[in-house]
Amino acid sequence: MLGIPRTVLGKLSPVTIEPFTEDEAHDYLQRHTAERNMTWWTEAATAQVLESITDHLPYFLHSSLNHLQSLTHTDQVDACLSDHVIPALHRAFLYQFDERLSKHYNDAQRSQAQRILDSIARNQHLSLTECQYCINNTDIDIYGLLSRLQRDDFLRLNQQQQYCFSLDLLHRWWAARLGVAS
Repeated sequence: MLGIPRTVLGKLSPVTIEPFTEDEAHDYLQRHTAERNMTWWTEAATAQVLESITDHLPYFLHSSLNHLQSLTHTDQVDACLSDHVIPALHRAFLYQFDERLSKHYNDAQRSQAQRILDSIARNQHLSLTECQYCINNTDIDIYGLLSRLQRDDFLRLNQQQQYCFSLDLLHRWWAARLGVAS
């Protein structure tokens, strides 16, 4: 990294786009399927998409509709989601997390970050103490590492102040890499 604060470049600040709520995601799908003249679309199709794409980010839903719009019947939705939509989201989105780890973390940081991420993938979430236990006997600054994993969108703090993956899609992908159920 260049070490330049984000706000210095053109006085821009990062913009966080929060996921839609369940109702907002539902309305988004209904509105956009109507605009795309997907007359075969049903409430069941909406439910299938919302169950498969649990992170209701606008990009994920838009990308899903791009794949689904060529279908002609609700019976085709599940296969399209599993065969096309989810793999496309992985290709278009998840590669950046591997890239961030490999390019922006030194070997020691990457190793400890992976230990924490592996443990969260197995346990859903970790307390600060549990994260410290993951990297026990190292010289890594746990607070700095956890802050960086949050800033790089790997992790977030949940309402119980425990660390968890920032997105369900990211959690499922990391768990699959380990061969564990998420």
